[in-house]
Amino acid sequence: MTAASPREGTHHFLIDDQFPKFHRGMLVDSKLGTAYKLQVSARRMSEDNGKAVFFRYGEQINQISRQMRATVRKPSRAEKEKIRELFEKLD
Repeated sequence: MTAASPREGTHHFLIDDQFPKFHRGMLVDSKLGTAYKLQVSARRMSEDNGKAVFFRYGEQINQISRQMRATVRKPSRAEKEKIRELFEKLD
C-alpha cells in the first residue's frame, strides 16, 4: 500500500462506551492502481472505567502488509508464462 499508507491517514478512533464503533476508509495502492475499501469495528470488552480507549489500527495493517511480503513468494518463470497464456485466452 503506497498512496494511503496507514502512517499517513487517520487510522484510529476513540472507544468511549460499550457500543461498537465503526470506521470506514480506503487504502490506495498507486503502484497497482487499485483501492481497497476498509471497514474496522471495535468495542470495549472490559469493565468500563470511565476512560476512553484510543484504538489505533494502522499498525495492524502495516503488520499484515509486512507479513504478506515476507511469506508470499513471487511466481516462477513457468508460472508467469502460464498466467500470460491464461490472460491471452481471455482476449
